[in-house]
Amino acid sequence: MPTPASPSPDAHGRRWPRMLTVAVLSGAMLGPVPAMASTAEDPEGADCILIDEVNTRGGSSAQDLPRYVELTNSCDAEVDVSGWSVQGYQSSGTPYSGSSTQLSGSIPAEGSYLILGPAADGGPVTEVHPDHDAGAALNYAGGDSSVALFSTESPAEDASGDLSEHPDVVDALGWGEAEIGLGDSRPTAPEAASGETLQRVDTTGDDGEDFSAAPAAPRYSGGDALISEDEEEPDPEDPDPTEPDPSEPTDPPAEGELPISEIRGEASIDPTTSPYLGEEVTTRGVVTARYADPENESRPWDGFSLQEEGACGEEDYSDHEVSCAVFVWMGTGWDGSEVEEGDYVEVTGAVDTWEESSSTDSAQLQITQPEVDVLEGESFTEPVPYPVEGFLEVEEREELIGMALAPEGDWTVTDNYGLLHGEADSVGGVLGVVDGTDPLVIPTAQHHPDAEEREELAVSNAERFIQLGHGGRNRWASWSDEADMPLPYLSTEQVPRVGSSVEWNAPVILEHRYDNWRFEPTSFLPGSPEQEPATFSDTREEAEVPERAGDVRVAGFNVLNYFPHVGEYEQDCDYHEDRHGEPTTTDFCTSRGAYTDEHFEVQQQRIVNTIVAMDADIVALQEMENSAHFGEDRDYAHQVLVEALNAVEGEGTWDYVPVEEFPEDEDVIRNGYIYKPDAVELVDSLILFDEGVEHLDSDALDGYDLADIYSNAREPMAALFQPVGGDEDDQFALVVNHLKSKGGEGEGDNADVGDGSGAFNGDRTRQAEAMVAFTDAMQEEYGTDRFYLMGDFNAYAAEDPMVTIEEGGFTNLSAQHSEETGNYSYSFSGESGSLDHVVATDAAVETVAQTHIWNTNAPEPIALEYSRYEASGTPGLYEEPAWSDSIWRASDHDPIIADIVVGEETDAGQDGGTGDEDADGGAAGSEAGADVEARGAETGAGTGSAAASAEEDASPAAASSDGDLALTGAQNFWIAAIAAGLLGVGTFLAHRSRLGQP
Repeated sequence: MPTPASPSPDAHGRRWPRMLTVAVLSGAMLGPVPAMASTAEDPEGADCILIDEVNTRGGSSAQDLPRYVELTNSCDAEVDVSGWSVQGYQSSGTPYSGSSTQLSGSIPAEGSYLILGPAADGGPVTEVHPDHDAGAALNYAGGDSSVALFSTESPAEDASGDLSEHPDVVDALGWGEAEIGLGDSRPTAPEAASGETLQRVDTTGDDGEDFSAAPAAPRYSGGDALISEDEEEPDPEDPDPTEPDPSEPTDPPAEGELPISEIRGEASIDPTTSPYLGEEVTTRGVVTARYADPENESRPWDGFSLQEEGACGEEDYSDHEVSCAVFVWMGTGWDGSEVEEGDYVEVTGAVDTWEESSSTDSAQLQITQPEVDVLEGESFTEPVPYPVEGFLEVEEREELIGMALAPEGDWTVTDNYGLLHGEADSVGGVLGVVDGTDPLVIPTAQHHPDAEEREELAVSNAERFIQLGHGGRNRWASWSDEADMPLPYLSTEQVPRVGSSVEWNAPVILEHRYDNWRFEPTSFLPGSPEQEPATFSDTREEAEVPERAGDVRVAGFNVLNYFPHVGEYEQDCDYHEDRHGEPTTTDFCTSRGAYTDEHFEVQQQRIVNTIVAMDADIVALQEMENSAHFGEDRDYAHQVLVEALNAVEGEGTWDYVPVEEFPEDEDVIRNGYIYKPDAVELVDSLILFDEGVEHLDSDALDGYDLADIYSNAREPMAALFQPVGGDEDDQFALVVNHLKSKGGEGEGDNADVGDGSGAFNGDRTRQAEAMVAFTDAMQEEYGTDRFYLMGDFNAYAAEDPMVTIEEGGFTNLSAQHSEETGNYSYSFSGESGSLDHVVATDAAVETVAQTHIWNTNAPEPIALEYSRYEASGTPGLYEEPAWSDSIWRASDHDPIIADIVVGEETDAGQDGGTGDEDADGGAAGSEAGADVEARGAETGAGTGSAAASAEEDASPAAASSDGDLALTGAQNFWIAAIAAGLLGVGTFLAHRSRLGQP
């Protein structure tokens, strides 16, 4: 972009917009300057100095000036600021990490003083004269940050909120949504491409009144700070400027020393490209990261990152080609005593490599067996973090490996499974992040497996995925010594959900470890949350249940192996254990869920809370216990769930759907329904197997070997309903299914061919074909053409099973919802997609007012699942009642809701079947969840706990229906008064594989 134009000078040679500051500060125009809270120790001149201009957008590719803060002196004498400091803050008030906060020198009488922050990638097009380089301490994001000037050598640690009365604050400015600043209001930061900065226009003591945008016009102690292209360099004999250029190394390498970039040789992740591999070398640099933890049984990287001064020894990164950083390994169990972050050191050691366990294509170039000498008293320039805004090409990453980076712009969490379970060597404490505002999407959720676009998206996803590490190799497996350590990034105050935005507050180190590109913090994080380089937005607030838009709400919910028959009562049943060795969930048993009654109660309470908050009239369930395998009535587990719900919402609120005919060899997990008898009436129910459909007078199923087709899946179960008081014209049918999972090894068309479909795509497709034929046969028998297929299809939207169903006359309404909102029901390996769907016939589509995926489970870390109780030493995470009394991570799949209008068509259904959320209506997930959680202790564990009265237990968050049930004569008071219900669909294989189950 062009250089920002400077304002025209006035008659006195002073740029007009800046004359206001001097006039204001001297009292000529607006009276006295509002003073900060003063103390007897206030330094001389503090009442003369104000922040006059801040470049909020510098340092990005869209702004050709560096970040800077300009101070102005209104007095007629210079002011010594050598004992003062400056600090930048992110929007939440967390300070940006940087060690060059202390100022030096003085501000001339009625003059200026320019403090620099990080510059743009490749160096700013427009260079400026600085008085001080604060480096990463001013690494603020453009839209919502703050800067404060202190009269102390170090920034005050207690700075927060309005700093008007802070005794150490000389001045401060916050913009956007920043917490820290002066007064109650904040100015809006200029757009990056505008060439404008925030400049003082008043001195009311309120940032929003005192600053507005104007063309950038930086000044320093010598006048205009902009350096023109033809500006002559200072005469070497001229005593001014006396300070060395902070962008250049102070001293050239001594004889025999090698620059780190020369040791590396070329840009590559292959350490064997170093021309000095196996040789002893001596080099110098600045410690940019230090990984040690002598007080705990943990596994930090046991060393430090070393980087050349400045911009790899140059003025800027415009000609950068090879990394100028290297890792120095100090040996296992290093106590960290030799160096501190920010030290300037000389290292002599052997150039060697190290490859992590379970890695296949990543190894580190390291200096080992080192002798380290801290060069105290020698001047040096701090390394400049390389600014990264958006996607980094792999080739560019190889040029930056090991270096300190300053991520900028939009970044999003795309994976949090690795927080607890690392993929390689069981290492945890890792998040997956991606540039942009959305998590990665599973390619076959959008493109057919055969499509070229699917392959392109898969390649792009793999390249964009970056892990955010914790500075070491800690494992939070139950058998690990490190499991007692707190998890990084996750706490009772912060949950990094898939889709959470990332706000960077400190530089990171770019590494290639465990076969993945990683951003590593600059220190070992477990137990030191204050050192975390990023914070994450709270997207739970966005997870809302929409206001009801129809007469009947149906939902699908995979309840993650809901087994009232727990493992502790099963002979020879093994279990998974927590970090204390206590059992949590079953391991290769007939029972698939909780091992103890206590853990089952937690699981059940979360499920009940979710169903209550969902406000559904019918819930199609998957992964329910088939109690016949335990010598009980087949429906016993459904009875237990109904009793637990009725204990909260009132006796008779819920019932389950029985069926007369069912397969003798039915799987241990099964499908089913619960419903509210006051809202809908059950007309009939049946299961798709030979004896279950023999009464259907139709040839639609002729030629289908149902026993073979569903030999490795759960047979679909259909239920025909009508509203209470309705008739045959109001009837509709649901079909709940749970198709064969993607795991395992298949043959023929069941083989995993690497196109994203997984294994057993052929079987799932045949199961989908039979399900379509099932609906054809039922339509002939019952006379209704309104069918809604729900459940866990174990197939993403563009894969063959879903295409087959759509070709059979159905529309995937949940896929339309995902396309419009970006919401999906499942997260796997850092990508999001929906295995759970609601698909409808043409006649049914016309009745759907809205479809909604309620993101209460899939975006949540598995570390919060009931099965991961006491999996880490994270403080407060497992405390009651918060651990049990929740709606979050009740399953690994999100519920799906569909509101339908009975007896007439709806325009919402005709235009896609997806309604918008009403921010002011319905039961918001956070509100409904809070209400249900407050009553969660009343939830029974399936043993017939006493029911509270309907008046006491009815959820105040339950929304009334505006649907026109008068068409059927079925609308009544209870549709408005019954509390919220739930939906969700899940995947049997993914959960079993993560628990080690078959």
